[in-house]
Formats: sequence, C-alpha cells, structure tokens
Amino acid sequence: MDGNPLVFDEGSLSIHLRPFEAAIAAGAGSIMPYGYSTVPYLGGDAVERTAHESRTVMTELLREKLGYDGLIQTDWGLKHLDAALAGADVLGGAGIREIQRLAGGLALEQVDEKVLRILETKFKLGLFENPYVDPDYAAEFVGNEEHLALAYEAAARSLTLLKHDFSGSPFEKGTILVGGSLADDADALNSGWKVARETATSIFQAIGAVADSLVIAFTAEMPQEQLEAAGCAIVVVGEPASTHQPPWGVDNLEIPAEDLELLRRAKAAELPTISIVVLSRPYVLTELVELSDAVLVVYRPGVSKGAEAIVDALAGRLPIGGRLPVQLPRSMEQVRNQREDLGLDISDPLYDLGYGIKVDSFHKE
Repeated sequence: MDGNPLVFDEGSLSIHLRPFEAAIAAGAGSIMPYGYSTVPYLGGDAVERTAHESRTVMTELLREKLGYDGLIQTDWGLKHLDAALAGADVLGGAGIREIQRLAGGLALEQVDEKVLRILETKFKLGLFENPYVDPDYAAEFVGNEEHLALAYEAAARSLTLLKHDFSGSPFEKGTILVGGSLADDADALNSGWKVARETATSIFQAIGAVADSLVIAFTAEMPQEQLEAAGCAIVVVGEPASTHQPPWGVDNLEIPAEDLELLRRAKAAELPTISIVVLSRPYVLTELVELSDAVLVVYRPGVSKGAEAIVDALAGRLPIGGRLPVQLPRSMEQVRNQREDLGLDISDPLYDLGYGIKVDSFHKE
C-alpha cells in the first residue's frame, strides 16, 4: 500500500538495490527514490522521513555508497526545501511560490551544485542547440507503423495462457457474450500514466470488429434464455487504468464480485467461457479459474495494439507463449503470510513464477 514503510533486512535490501546498481553502472541520467515511504532499516532520518526527503537515502546511500552522480528527482512532493536539503536536484510539483523558500533555505553553493547537474544534463541532451520540438518530425515519429508493429509484437509475445480447456474457436460458436468490468474499457489496457489515443480500441470493440457472429454485451441483467442461447462467453476482468492500488481496496486481491457473478451464471448455463485477466498485480484467481474453460492473462498490453493482439490470439492467428513473471496466490491468507520484502515465498501457489501453457494456436480440438 502506498505510504507503508519499506520493510528490509540486510539480505533483502541488497536484492532491492540491484536494479539501482545496474542502472548506475549503465549511466542512468536520473533516479527518483520512491517518495511516499520511509525506509526504517537504513536508520538516520530514513526512519521518519519519506525517501525523497531523506538525506540517508539520497545522499548517504545513492551518492556516497552507490557512487551515483546523476540527477536525483523527487516524486510529486510537498516539502520541497526538505527534499533539496536532503540531496534532491529536481523537485516534483515545486512551483513559483517555492522559489523564495528555496532561495532562503539553500546555501549558494548548494544551489550551484544542483543547477550545474541540471545544466550539464541539458547540454548532453542538446537542448541548448535544439530547444524546440519539431512538430512535423514528432507527427512522423510518434505512433508510426514501425513502432505500432513493435507494440503489437510486445503485446502478442506477453500473452500468458493459464488454463486451456476451451475447444475450437470462440468465433465459430454462434453468439458471443462479452462482459466484465473491463470489456469495453480501452483505457484499462494501459497503466495510469499515459498519452490518450483517439484510436484506442477496447477488447469488446476488437471482438466485434472481426466476429462474423453476433456480439452482445454480457450483463448481470441478461435474461436466462438469452444466456442459454449463446455460443460462448468472454469475460474481461481486472483493474481500470491505475498505478497505485486496486480501486476496491488493498485488503482484497480477489476479482470483484460482479465479475465473478457473470462467470457463475455462464458456468450454470454450461456456456463455454474464456476469462481475460488484465493483470496489474498478482490477484487471487482461484474461483475465476474454476469457473472458466480458458484463462488468458494479458497484463497491460497497450491501447494502440493490445486489443488487436488479444483477439488475434483467440482467433488462432498467432501462438501463445508468455510466462508469468510472478507467483499467483491461492488465497488472501497466502498473501498475508508472505514477507513484504521477498518474492517467491509462496510454497504452494495457484500458479508459480514462469508458468504458462504454450500453444501454436488457441483452437484446441
């Protein structure tokens, strides 16, 4: 949960520092310490101060111990002078009103040191020689066909099949019911911070664009006779576009009840069902797996080509070979029994790290 203290010990801290060490070795230009949590294990002011206001984190750990000499920037903070005094160079959210406070609180040598780093970075980036964006080049470069092809490939190669007891093609079974909280939410195919695209396509729209048979929205109010007359159901679940925590709270990683109720209705009607899981974090999928004939994890596949890749996979036009990058728990009890600072400590997960059913085509006969 955002804001909770980061719990480490001597062994686990070294694991969590490895990405920073690798980034520094590769010449990272800027690092942003996670701004909303304290790191009590480090001692000093990290016990009480959040990381982007902590001298222990930014100066003693990043600068002195790890040898980092690039820019340190904060997340969207409030105590900008505290952050600057602790070692930050670039202050997220600091506006004009902060100038007097910063000027009065920092020694001239400290201002010079921070400004020097920022100016050096701008020179390296060529911002003094070319300070303006070329709109014609931007229009040609952003979202061009080569990049869209890479977006499609990334989405397609990440798709991970957890269960596959679905026979044949969903597009050859008659009427397709498509429902779930994210079925028609194109925005959810990206995470929270993104650029909106007018051409974004939801999974519901992508299915409707290629299906020869009728595609109907699957809702809780659907009459039973209409449900029983359908050929199959596709239910899309997960979180809407976000970056922090599930909208239904941090105490429950179960799939929301309204989505599970659709799956229960489909199961009761003996309707072949595919669950598509937009996986922002490890969820408890135990009941969802039991209620589904196939389970496809799609992560956040992108608004430009994500839905297209998903539909192409279901249509059998591309292989599925992704593998889980995390363990998936069986229950919230397993989640609560985990250590906060170490992964891979579930002894009997629902699905383990690296799991994924590899198929050349979704069309299992």
